[in-house]
Amino acid sequence: MTSPRPPCWRRNAWNIFPSSPASGERRPLSSPLGMRRGDRLPPVFAGGQKQSRRKTESGSSGCGSTGPGLMCDINSDSQPMPRPSNGYRDRWQNPWRHASRGDSAPEGMTLIELLVGLALLGMVLLLVANVFITNIHLVRAGTERVLLDEEARRILGRLTADIQSISLPGNGGIPLQGEDRVSAGDEAPGDMDTIRFSTILSSHQAPAFGKRGRLAYVLTRAPNERVGTLWRILLLSSPDGEQVERRLLLSERVRALNFRYFSHQRWYRAWQEATLPQGVEITLVLQGKSRFAGSKSYRTFVRIPLR
Repeated sequence: MTSPRPPCWRRNAWNIFPSSPASGERRPLSSPLGMRRGDRLPPVFAGGQKQSRRKTESGSSGCGSTGPGLMCDINSDSQPMPRPSNGYRDRWQNPWRHASRGDSAPEGMTLIELLVGLALLGMVLLLVANVFITNIHLVRAGTERVLLDEEARRILGRLTADIQSISLPGNGGIPLQGEDRVSAGDEAPGDMDTIRFSTILSSHQAPAFGKRGRLAYVLTRAPNERVGTLWRILLLSSPDGEQVERRLLLSERVRALNFRYFSHQRWYRAWQEATLPQGVEITLVLQGKSRFAGSKSYRTFVRIPLR
């Protein structure tokens, strides 16, 4: 017959009571700090049994052993206590870790996270705005280039028609005069050539001013300006010797105007001969209104019929 086991005491500062309750009696355990009523206790507090790792001198363990260095747990039996499952691993290692999670306030964004989010949102909005503005400028530039093409077609068409109507003057003068001019100033270099020639007047002008007149194309530009004004100047002579000048504004966006004269397999930048050249090459440069349109050059060659 074995002798009754002496009561063992758990060496714990928060739960000290005998480990051998009466048969059939269930001892209430004090809840750990931070836990509420109804919370599920980890196995170490729910009556689970933990076998002492310290052994006696004889090599046995448990509350039934004798000898120095004896340790036993609450309600300890001779059976070893099972290890907790994976779901309770964190609570087994630290029972206080999740004890007060239900009472804590929900976590929000910190000030740094909020500032970083606003900065990223601002960058995205800036990229979208840049793409939108660039598309608007591209549409405007395309529209302006179409307008430049129409204006250049109109100017070159008028020049072609007038040059093809050159006639020899009746008084034996020079039929065509071409001056090679360059604009002054380093900020706005460009050709500003001038051409003057005799032409046959239309039927509604001939009765009052005779059959012939003098026609000139002149480009005027202020110093250090990028664009100039192209004028079509018609000089008429009345029967009584009075000179009448009629100006027609062709364009205010001409950046350069250049004439070259072809005769006998050679090109000339100016023409002061008594005969007519075989043809005239016209180079017209127009400047767009916006900085996205830029400038555009147009070139054509006009053949002069033999007189």
